[in-house]
Amino acid sequence: MTQAKKDIIKASISPVDDVIICYFKSFRDGVTCNIVEGWKPQEMKLKNYQLAIKNICVRTQKQTDGESKFIYRLKEEVISIYESILDEEADEIKEQVEQEIDFKTLMAIWQWQHLNIEYNALNALNVLDALVHFTLILHDF
Repeated sequence: MTQAKKDIIKASISPVDDVIICYFKSFRDGVTCNIVEGWKPQEMKLKNYQLAIKNICVRTQKQTDGESKFIYRLKEEVISIYESILDEEADEIKEQVEQEIDFKTLMAIWQWQHLNIEYNALNALNVLDALVHFTLILHDF
């Protein structure tokens, strides 16, 4: 996927998409409506949030322990879309980590070379000092 296409996808992600991505496994498996409402972005009105969720999820009634609860579950046709977004994010994070490791490796190599140059310069000065000292001793004879 080209960088331009990635940028378009990233720019078109809504606050509701962010919630779905953040809690993807819960939405895929099914999550109670009251929990989903607790994840509502602050900038959205509850009714608009519920409508947006209903476009992405199926609302069904589930019976557990004698209690009837409504749950939201992602529609089958959107699961692969969100999985690909999650895969893209994982790839980007992996790429960033690799770049950071490469940068740290380069910095370590540069520091090692810098220290090696300093060490060689110090050795050269010590050799010169020894030669000067030796020359003075020979001169005295």
